[in-house]
Order: sequence, then structure tokens, then C-alpha cells
Amino acid sequence: MAAAQAQGQRRHKEKMWRAVLSREFQISPSHPRVSLAKPKKAS
Repeated sequence: MAAAQAQGQRRHKEKMWRAVLSREFQISPSHPRVSLAKPKKAS
């Protein structure tokens, strides 16, 4: 039970990080290198 819960939390955290990163760097699956070369800062 606890292991499954920890795995779920880790997956959720990973999802959140992916959302944060995609917002920060405007990551598009088709052109990751291009968009990562020009990071967009929200601030």
C-alpha cells in the first residue's frame, strides 16, 4: 500500500515538474532542442 502510494506521489511530482518545465522553457515534443535553446522566463 505504502509503496504504491509513494509511486503515485512520485509520478504526480514528475507530472508537476514537467508542467513547470514546459511552462518555463516552452517545451514542444517535436522541437525540444530548439525551444530549450531559447528559455522563456516568466519573470
